[in-house]
Amino acid sequence: SQSVLRARPLMTPKRSTRDVPRPKAWTPESVERKTVASAVSHDGYSLAAPADGRGGGYGLDAELAAKRAAKYDVEAEHRVAAWIAETTGIAQNGAPFGAWLHDGVVLCEFVNVLRPGSVRKIARSAMPFKQMENITAALKAMRALGLKSHDAFETVDLYEEKDLGLVVSCLLALKVLVG
Repeated sequence: SQSVLRARPLMTPKRSTRDVPRPKAWTPESVERKTVASAVSHDGYSLAAPADGRGGGYGLDAELAAKRAAKYDVEAEHRVAAWIAETTGIAQNGAPFGAWLHDGVVLCEFVNVLRPGSVRKIARSAMPFKQMENITAALKAMRALGLKSHDAFETVDLYEEKDLGLVVSCLLALKVLVG
């Protein structure tokens, strides 16, 4: 006769809930809190990094945002905005500086006034990647005008409003360059 081997399921001992270590109870006092001095621009918008899902409001990011906010020159922002509006004829209409330049259209139009044909195609789209392409195209045209790479900002500095102070200083350097 043939014998058939049958596999039996392995038996694991049950763990009681008493064997599982419990996490410490959360209390407001157990969390270290850091406060960041928030700076506010002339039109009431915060200059600190937004506290979004990527951790912009805590720790080192918050400290860096507070440093940038402390160094932000609102008067320089007004000078740059006035220069762009005067050159292009596109009014800011009370919009915050970052929101006004956010989609890159105003920057592209601005660079095209400084050197016609610098940006061949300006995307007037609400799609984020098209708006970032506009900003990148404007930056490329600014570099073609002679802007040094260390004076330029990165696309995310404007698009995500990470460092508007760098955007302002870049445009001031461009103003000095083109006279």
